[in-house]
Amino acid sequence: MLLSDLVRIYPAAMPPALCQTLVDGFEALEGQHLGRADADPTAPRFTELNLTQQWQAGHDEAFPAILPLFERYSRELQICPEQWPAELAFEELRIKRYRPGTGEAFPEHVDVGDHASARRFLAALIYLNDVDNGGATEFPGWGQAIQPRAGTAVLFPPLWPWLHAGRPPVSGPKWILSTYLHYL
Repeated sequence: MLLSDLVRIYPAAMPPALCQTLVDGFEALEGQHLGRADADPTAPRFTELNLTQQWQAGHDEAFPAILPLFERYSRELQICPEQWPAELAFEELRIKRYRPGTGEAFPEHVDVGDHASARRFLAALIYLNDVDNGGATEFPGWGQAIQPRAGTAVLFPPLWPWLHAGRPPVSGPKWILSTYLHYL
C-alpha cells in the first residue's frame, strides 16, 4: 500500500437533497458566519459556520451521513483494532464557503499543526455542491486533484505527508462540510 492510497474518495456519500439543505441553511444563518481573511496573502480565506455550536438541526441532519464513511474507510483499508483507537471523538461539524473572485482559498497546509490539533487522526470533507472550474482539493505530493461534486466525500490522515490545498473556485462558490476524528 502507498501513502497516497490513504486518500479515499467516496462519490454519492451524501444525498444531493441534504447537500442543498445544508447550503441553504448556511446561507440563511449569514449573521452567524465567521469570516477568515488574514492580511497575510498565504493565509486561508473562507467563511465558516460551526454546525455543532450554531445550527444543531443541521448538525443532526448531517452527522448520520458522516458516521458510515469512517467505518467504510476503516473496513476498506483493513485497519485492525490495534491501529484504531477504542475511544474516539468527533470534531465539531463545520461548513466552509469559498467565493470566486474574492481570493478565498485554503493554501497548502496540513490539518495537524499544533498541540490543540494533534488529537486529529482522520479528516473528512464532503463537497456540498458541484464546482465546474477551480475549487479542487489538491494533494500536490501525490499529483492528485479532486474536483468538487455534491455529495462526494474525501477522507485522509491529517498529518504532514498529506499536504493539501483548497484551490479558489472560479465558476461559482464552493461549500464543504468538514470534521475530524480525534483521539480521546
